[in-house]
Amino acid sequence: MTLPTMDEGIMIFRNVQEFPPQGCFRIARAQSGNRWYYLKGLRPEVVDDFDHLSLLQQEFDLLTRLNHPGIPTLMTIQETSPIGPCLVLDMFEGMALPRFLAQGKRRADRRTVGEGVISALAYLHNHDMYHGDLRPENICVSQIGYHPWILNFAIDDNDAYTQYASRRATDEFTPPELQASPRLAADARCDIYAFGQLLKKLHLGWRYNGIIKKCTRKDPDRRFQSADEVSKAMTQGTLGRHATQIIILMIALIAALLVIILTWRTALPARNAINF
Repeated sequence: MTLPTMDEGIMIFRNVQEFPPQGCFRIARAQSGNRWYYLKGLRPEVVDDFDHLSLLQQEFDLLTRLNHPGIPTLMTIQETSPIGPCLVLDMFEGMALPRFLAQGKRRADRRTVGEGVISALAYLHNHDMYHGDLRPENICVSQIGYHPWILNFAIDDNDAYTQYASRRATDEFTPPELQASPRLAADARCDIYAFGQLLKKLHLGWRYNGIIKKCTRKDPDRRFQSADEVSKAMTQGTLGRHATQIIILMIALIAALLVIILTWRTALPARNAINF
């Protein structure tokens, strides 16, 4: 199978640093020229398999149509690299979401991650695409500003992916419908279920409990039906939080004013009684 390319140049890599494999994929970072790149290839046992090679080609076809700050930029795809045939993505310096969460970041920083992820999902859904395997390990967070990227899109119309998905262990990020039928094609509501579970991990406060509950309902028809709906609910929750803060501030100011008035009245000298 001959993989497509975005240009005629072949990139030469050095300083290759390979990460633990993810499913059937090999993942590495490597340098070419003065820049670093993210390489996504196949494990040796499937690298010559047509169906698995087509996974790379289909992800290539998907990524060439996407342009969003929450989705890594595809540079090229080439047949030869230190890890074999691979996608080459612009390097994003960051950390996996589990590591980010383990560092005890502020709620505002965790909220930035949640808002960034739902923005990227909304972009995908508006282009009739779905992630299909959203979980903390597939989210990378920048070191500065805590901007998230979503990685490792599932290509569910490929035999190799279908076999992989049917063997993959289920967890709390797997929606009930996929647990019951692993070969079922993922849709927007599967991503929304996984995002609701992700919100639990972010611990954004009680105001998000309603959003989490609706995202993670067992019946897909009772969940939010698009990431845009979730994003809107999160925005309204933010506005509600600000309104609550304003109300609390007003109550505090009124209470302080009452204390001042009572103190002033207590401090007034007693009037002399008038005798007739």
